[in-house]
Amino acid sequence: MTWESPRLGLLASSDQGSAGLVTRLLDIAVGALPSMAADGEFTFTVNGTRRPDGTWRLTPAGTSVRYAAITALGLLRLPEQGQQSVLGGESAHDLITRLAKRLDGVTDVGDAALICWAAAEAGHEELPQALRRLTALLARQWPAHVVQTAWVLSALVAARPLLEVEMLLAEARERLLAARPGRLYPHRVDRPSAAGAWLRAHVGSFAAQVYPVQAFARLHRSADDQPALAVANDVADQLCARANREMVRVG
Repeated sequence: MTWESPRLGLLASSDQGSAGLVTRLLDIAVGALPSMAADGEFTFTVNGTRRPDGTWRLTPAGTSVRYAAITALGLLRLPEQGQQSVLGGESAHDLITRLAKRLDGVTDVGDAALICWAAAEAGHEELPQALRRLTALLARQWPAHVVQTAWVLSALVAARPLLEVEMLLAEARERLLAARPGRLYPHRVDRPSAAGAWLRAHVGSFAAQVYPVQAFARLHRSADDQPALAVANDVADQLCARANREMVRVG
């Protein structure tokens, strides 16, 4: 399978081993995704049941608009033939069309942001509708979670060459910059007062680091934003340093 992504080439130029690993993982994903497609969405998870003979039976469970949009973003990096092999003859453009038709029922800001992002990356004709839905949801309430805020920023950066998004983009940028209290990101943008929620808000996941790095790197590329690039580099450096320390400790 040939992936249409310049980032793979950049990675290969500095680290052939990592580039090979990423390519193998992408190929595994393409091989597995067809069994997880369900009515224009993708299953949320796969449950395993052990058979009497000791083998396992895997059963897809639940569907997710969010994962369908993420899948569309990935499939856009494949030639159309590869997209069709995953989607049963349809293209990533067709998948985004399906998602766009459901936008009026989407109430989660993160889900709307991902659909908007995919539509922008594809230059899809439903991008204005996707942006309108995202804007309407943001007018009610901005997301409380770092990951969702990063998705909003990435979506607006992708839409930037196609539609007017500067006011929303500036607010998303400021919210994501302000959410970082130290060298890494917490789970939430806000600071809830309840004891349990307060503790959970401060424990940042891997996703809470990676998506801001991605969003700020894309933002810098779109408009030479040095503060955004500095945050992306610092968070990435922290992740790598801590991963290296853990590898030394374990190994």
